[in-house]
Amino acid sequence: MPTTSFEIVRMLLPDEVHPLPEERQAALKNLLAQVCNIPQDQICFPKHKKDGLWLCLSLPKIRAHRLIEQFNHYDEALHLLRTEFVIGQLNLLPVIYDPEPFKEMRSDQISLLRLVYPGAERLELEQILEQDRYDNLVILVRILQGHGKPFVRQIIKIGHKAELRRRWQTYQQKTHKAPPLIAPRWDNYVEWQGLAGMNYSYVGGGMFGRTQSLAELVRDARTSTQTLINVIETMLRDGLGYHWYGQNTPLVCSFAEAYGSALVEQLRVRLRPDSADGVGPPGGAPDFLTGYQRLTGDAILQTYPQRQAGELVQIRGLMVTNIKPDELTLQHPIDPGIVVRVEGASLPALSLQDRVVVRGQVVYNRQQRLGEIAQRIFANTPAITIDVAQKSLSLTAETDPYPNPLFLYNDILKQTLYGRKATIYGRMRPDMILVDQRQRGWLIDLETADECHTLFDFITLETYLRQLLATLPDNPFSLSDYIRFEANVTAVTLGETGEIPDNPWLKRAFFIITALREIARPFMHQPLNFSGEYLPALFLTNLGVFRRYGTTGDEAARLAFITAAVVGKSISGKGGAQPYFFKNQLFRQWV
Repeated sequence: MPTTSFEIVRMLLPDEVHPLPEERQAALKNLLAQVCNIPQDQICFPKHKKDGLWLCLSLPKIRAHRLIEQFNHYDEALHLLRTEFVIGQLNLLPVIYDPEPFKEMRSDQISLLRLVYPGAERLELEQILEQDRYDNLVILVRILQGHGKPFVRQIIKIGHKAELRRRWQTYQQKTHKAPPLIAPRWDNYVEWQGLAGMNYSYVGGGMFGRTQSLAELVRDARTSTQTLINVIETMLRDGLGYHWYGQNTPLVCSFAEAYGSALVEQLRVRLRPDSADGVGPPGGAPDFLTGYQRLTGDAILQTYPQRQAGELVQIRGLMVTNIKPDELTLQHPIDPGIVVRVEGASLPALSLQDRVVVRGQVVYNRQQRLGEIAQRIFANTPAITIDVAQKSLSLTAETDPYPNPLFLYNDILKQTLYGRKATIYGRMRPDMILVDQRQRGWLIDLETADECHTLFDFITLETYLRQLLATLPDNPFSLSDYIRFEANVTAVTLGETGEIPDNPWLKRAFFIITALREIARPFMHQPLNFSGEYLPALFLTNLGVFRRYGTTGDEAARLAFITAAVVGKSISGKGGAQPYFFKNQLFRQWV
């Protein structure tokens, strides 16, 4: 990445109308690139009229000052520019931030922020909401646009151009004409120097006063439990219920189709350097190489437990559903519960929905990976001894054995989900929800919004709220306390008698989760069946925490496993559970 200090030069087009035609933009960019000897990707037109018909150049600091000096002294070399533009000034937008949380901010990222806000008077960086391992940032900012307008809060994302471009395109494809009022609207998108930035604004100026994430409020003992319930209820029932969850579209599918992708993938495949491994379109040469085991959609589903680490496989019939710099997610186009992830240092340029053929080496299969993690997280828990190789688990001496989730999940995946389908947020995590001083909850983006099981957001939020318990200082409750907590929450949900925990943190979680399930009731399939709709999805979502084991850690994975075991006991062997019959079995085999 560049380390040169850049300045943004603003130039005004005095005799143009908005919006500027694309042909005119292209001509002006070409002129600037030739006269100033700069690449066209360093030239940016703001997207909205509120910024005026300004054109922005990002130049190294010395060149930027020299350009303004030449322009002001009527340098003949800039004659063609002076016939088109009135030069503005250096965009010395003050970018204010606390050096400690933003100590890794680079000069090129600051320049990118100035490009995203070309007409602003002041920009304050308040909080990094998310930072992934690829150095993509999601930042909460306060922006002063000037012209007598007050400060407003916005969300800005900056990162690698290819990744941000995909997010921007996804947002454009999935954004509804009338998104919920608590969801942000895309405002501007800029590409520059291999980076990209996109910002979101909120209706009416958005969040009021001091803003915290829902995760911070949950962890703050000074915040009352009722306040947290009010925030969640207002957001889910009032903010999203009418716009999204109230959609009354029947959903009948397998739990694998709705929740299978949340689990550890059936196979993880590595592309070895200096080998015949690779990813390409179907029909590419060579069609098949000796030494690779050929697999298609149903073959993966039926035989993945037999695929061992180190084995060479060739997989066809899957499509790209997610792209990271060093990882691809592939799913079956008809049965999204079939998932393969491919890792490699130099993946080819692909687009979402591309059909591909993969050759590579198996890293692990799902059953193997789940077993390894389960063994690891309970290896040093003297209070509870668990043998994850057994079908039943004796979690406490006071209760009957619980079913081992590792022996139960395949049966749950095959069961029929009778529910409703609606637009959902897709990542209803407490750290992705902002709460203002009026106790209103706000979403930070809409890129993951999609049509899915209506309860997906409720179950995701409930699962991540549990994960917060693993981050409390000194972990103030035992695993036995947690097991009893889960058993009581499940009992109350099913209309049975349950005890309120004594531990203050588990007591808070008890009331929040039971309230959350009450909020979900109007959006469930009728007649209500928690054992047949909500709890199986919760079981799979908690077992899906193992997929994020590298970032969540042992304690969060332990709690999720225990949740799955307790919930599994309440749904295992229920007579109402029916296997789902996939009507297009024969067609799926040959995709």
